Amino acid sequence: KGHRGYSIERLMQEVMESDKPVVVDFGKKSCTACTELEEITFPHPKVQQQLKHFTFIKIDLTDNTDEDKALLAEFKLFGTPNIIFFDKDNNHLPEKSLTGFIPPEDFAKHLESILQ
Repeated sequence: KGHRGYSIERLMQEVMESDKPVVVDFGKKSCTACTELEEITFPHPKVQQQLKHFTFIKIDLTDNTDEDKALLAEFKLFGTPNIIFFDKDNNHLPEKSLTGFIPPEDFAKHLESILQ
């Protein structure tokens, strides 16, 4: 339940409190690609190695509440999965956003590109 019920305010507060770059993963229960990210991509050793340098926030949009819709609208996202990124100074990096499944090696490289 902890990943549900996010608001834009709550998300931005967590981003502001992080002194590291932030990865925000938007998913929902009925989404196959979301499950594949959770089972294949995120646990992969190369990805885990990179994620040590990030704050990872998972947001579950299964309930599709008004706040969930507002989050998607705020970041101009459509559906799930979507992964968005903030740099260490809390700036949103829209050009770095990812949609859909991404293999572990590609995701690890993508994370590395954000740290540079």
